Order: sequence, then C-alpha cells, then structure tokens
Amino acid sequence: MSNLLPATKIFQIIQTVGQVTDTALGKLDGLIIITPDKIPAPLWRQVPGTDALRLIDKRRGAGDQAFTRLLNRRATGVWLHKLPDKAADGTPVETYGLLKWAAEAVKAALSEHPRNLGVVALGLETHQSEPALRALLLAVAAHTFHLPDFHSQPKQRQTLKKLRLIGMQQRLDLHRTMAEAEAINLARWLTALPANKLTADTYRDTLGKLAKRHGWKTRFYGLSQLKKLGAGAFLAVAQGSADQDAGILHLQYRPATGVRKPKLA
Repeated sequence: MSNLLPATKIFQIIQTVGQVTDTALGKLDGLIIITPDKIPAPLWRQVPGTDALRLIDKRRGAGDQAFTRLLNRRATGVWLHKLPDKAADGTPVETYGLLKWAAEAVKAALSEHPRNLGVVALGLETHQSEPALRALLLAVAAHTFHLPDFHSQPKQRQTLKKLRLIGMQQRLDLHRTMAEAEAINLARWLTALPANKLTADTYRDTLGKLAKRHGWKTRFYGLSQLKKLGAGAFLAVAQGSADQDAGILHLQYRPATGVRKPKLA
C-alpha cells in the first residue's frame, strides 16, 4: 500500500540573540521586519535599509508595507510590516486578525522563493512580538507547504531551507507552534487527496503509520462491531459505499506521567 503521508520536510528554524549584524543579513535572501504601527525616530536607526524604507514609509503613509533591497552580495529583499495595535473597527487584534496580518506579511517575501528567510521584530514589547512571530511561523509553514501533486512530472520549486529569527532578546520555545503548523498542513494534505487515493482503507493505514510514529494507541471498530454498538447513523452513511471497509478508528494518546508531588494536608 502506497504511503499517503506528505514527504515535505519543514524548514529549519535558527534563533539568534543579540543585535542584527551585517554578517547575519548577508546570509539572507529575504528579511521581514516587524515594527510598531508608529515608528519613533530612534527606532529607525535600527532598521536595516533604513534610508529607503523610511522614505517609502513616509510617502505611502501609516499601515502600508515598504520594500527595498540591501546592497549586499545577495541583494537581500527587505519587507517592513507594521504590527497594528487595533483592527479596522477599533477593537484589539485577536488571533484570527493576527494570522490574517501574518499571511499578508509573508506573501510577498515568499513569492521570491527564498532559501534563507529572516524575521526580526524591532521596538515591540514581548507580549506583542511573541504572538506576532508565532503567527508568522504558522503563515510561512502554510505558504511553503506543497499540496499533493500526482502529475507525471511535478513542478520543481525552490524550497525554503532556513528561517532565521534574528535580533532576538531571548530564544522562544517553538515546539508547540511548529507542531501546530505540521498538524494544520497534514489536515490540508489529507483533505486535498482525491477520492481514489484516500479511501477508508488507505486512510486507516495512513493513520496507523502516524500512530506508530507518535506512540498513539489505536482501536478499529468495523461494521459488524458498530452494528452491535447500535451506531445507526454511521451505518446509514456507510451503506452508500460499495466497499464494506468503513469503520471508526479510535486514537488515544497519554503522555508519560511524571513524578507527582504528594498533596499537602
């Protein structure tokens, strides 16, 4: 049975603490800069490509992105994006609004198919920069993911290899964020598979591979078991299938339990 799981490997994330240096910029094909909606004059001095970006920003007005290139050997593209304080209706920016902003922020940079992309947050408080960086990571992961392509000669594309978070005050724990990114992309992948590829049987096999990889317990309830359990609604739907391979696969995961401290009396 063919493997229906995506083969796409997610990019490597490198976090660099400290000031942004020319050496760090020289490794990048593109750079996304996140700033407050209103940039104070002292902050502009920290912005790579500040002369051009400041001039463009002044012309275009607040809220618009600005773009320039650095005069280095990579001609690094630089996109300046301001993090909005409030949504268009004046309410605080919630999760959906932040993800929508992040999707727009990475779109132009990824259109150049960089192998090394940098992100730096300047002039933001931790409670602002951390959610913004996490949203950008999710957006980059979604944009760079390749959905199923069953052409005899799939289109060759340059893939993002490294995402560098530079100018960090401290490293972030991104394990959960990247797990979310992989889960979202897996769901997108499975829903994009054609019906002749993802059948009930191949779906069960695919989930079995995932369970083995991640240490999940599985239990499959076939049609005969479901009849005994009285799962009438499910059985009614399953009758429409020519193959009697439908069923319910129960997945279970329990993390390893640590040593629990005794409760105080």
